[in-house]
Amino acid sequence: GDRASTLGYVDLLRESFISPGVSVSLMYRRMGEVRIGEVCPAPGGTEPQVCPGGGNDFGEVTFGLDNWSARAAVSKRLLGFGLTGGLGWDRFRTDADLAFRAPLAPGTEFVGERIFRVEDVRVDNTRLSAFANASYTLLVGSLVAELGVMQGGPPVPGFPAAADFNPRAGTVFGSIGARLAL
Repeated sequence: GDRASTLGYVDLLRESFISPGVSVSLMYRRMGEVRIGEVCPAPGGTEPQVCPGGGNDFGEVTFGLDNWSARAAVSKRLLGFGLTGGLGWDRFRTDADLAFRAPLAPGTEFVGERIFRVEDVRVDNTRLSAFANASYTLLVGSLVAELGVMQGGPPVPGFPAAADFNPRAGTVFGSIGARLAL
C-alpha cells in the first residue's frame, strides 16, 4: 500500500582518543500519498464550475515523496568540545496535483467560481550540501551551533519564478541548539 518507510545508517570508525569518528549514512524515505484540502470533488480545469456540495477549501494538494539522502561526516571531541564536518547528497522525487479556487468578477454571466487545476507536476531534484558544527558538552546538557550551505536547483516546471527568489542560487542554513539532560 501507501505506507511510509525509512531505512539506513552506517558507522565506519568510532572515535578514539587519537582518531576522529567517521560515519556514512544512506537513508531512503518514502511517504505515502498525502492529500490536503478539497476544492471541488468534480474535475475542474480552467472553465468556471459550481461545486455540487462538499469541497469548500480554498486549495488542495496531493503528493507523495520519495527521498534518498547520503551523508559522510568526520567528528572529533576533546575535553567537552566537539567539531563535526561533512558532505551530503539528497534526491527528492514527487508527483503532485494542485488546485485552487478563484471567485469570478462581479457582473460576469456565470455565477460561481473558477477552479484551476495543475496535474502531474513532477519534481525531481538532486542537491549537494556541506555542513560544520561545533558543540560543547556540559555536565547536564550540551550546546551546539551548525552552519552549512545547500546547492540550488532548477525551478519547478510550470510555475513562474518570483522576482526576489532564484532557486538555482542555493541557500545558507544554520542553527543553534541547547539540550538539557536530567
